[in-house]
Amino acid sequence: MGRQLKRVPLDFKWPLNKVWEGFDNKHYDRCHTCGTCGGLGLSPWAKKLHDQWYGNAPFRPEDIGLQPLEHSHPEIMKFARRQVERSPGYYGHGEEAVVREAHRLASIHNARRGNFLTQPEIDIIAAADGFRSDYTKVFDENGQVVDRTEPLTPEIVTSIAVSSSFADIGYAPLLSEMEKELGSCRCSACDGEGSVWESEEARLAAEEWEPTEPPEGQGWQLWETVSEGSPVSPVFATAEELADWLAGPESSEADGVNRSTTRSQWLAFLNGPGWAPSMIVSAGRVMGGVEAVVADQA
Repeated sequence: MGRQLKRVPLDFKWPLNKVWEGFDNKHYDRCHTCGTCGGLGLSPWAKKLHDQWYGNAPFRPEDIGLQPLEHSHPEIMKFARRQVERSPGYYGHGEEAVVREAHRLASIHNARRGNFLTQPEIDIIAAADGFRSDYTKVFDENGQVVDRTEPLTPEIVTSIAVSSSFADIGYAPLLSEMEKELGSCRCSACDGEGSVWESEEARLAAEEWEPTEPPEGQGWQLWETVSEGSPVSPVFATAEELADWLAGPESSEADGVNRSTTRSQWLAFLNGPGWAPSMIVSAGRVMGGVEAVVADQA
């Protein structure tokens, strides 16, 4: 999952953030469905947890006995200030714009169940080695990465999630414990498979389908590969023009564009590897994928 450069015709027309038709398995969309769980294979309570975990269903930290984040949280303010300083034409100018953006960011973070864990949940996930290194490692006074000595608490977990720009913690270790009270986490309609096929022929048609790449050409365009694959930038005649757009304010609403990546980093990426993951954790630090692969080649 990440970002990828594609060379397409200069007149290539396909809507941004829409999966390319050659990557869209229509057999899968039409036949590979389970109306009960939405294709996740989860029971109603487990699907609700999934949706809340990623901010797609109503959630409040108070519901699990935790305090919501204030807009004045240092990490939120730091990120908001960086956003405003980078694109004042989009966000506005001055402290008022910073506070406005901080309020917006706080509301997004507060809506994600995955940013808020109770102490028993932390203990369960830790026992299953479910925390990434940015939760378990710190830098010592010599700048060396060492194991975190202080125990993880709900406040620390939330603060790390914010500073890591929505660092993801999987909820899977919690399911077996929750099943003791709520019953099976598997969807009863599809038995956890996430699919109910209309026929054996439909299943085979979907499995035999092959993706088709977009046409090749002289144009430069950035795509995301988090979904099946879709363009996230217009087509440009040169790498320099695409780098200008990616580093400029017009890319602010584009999915898959890291706002902290500089023009020089984008240009090195476009003229170099041309593919990068969404993010990389290196030495306890979370880095955007483009910055990381460019730095690795320097």
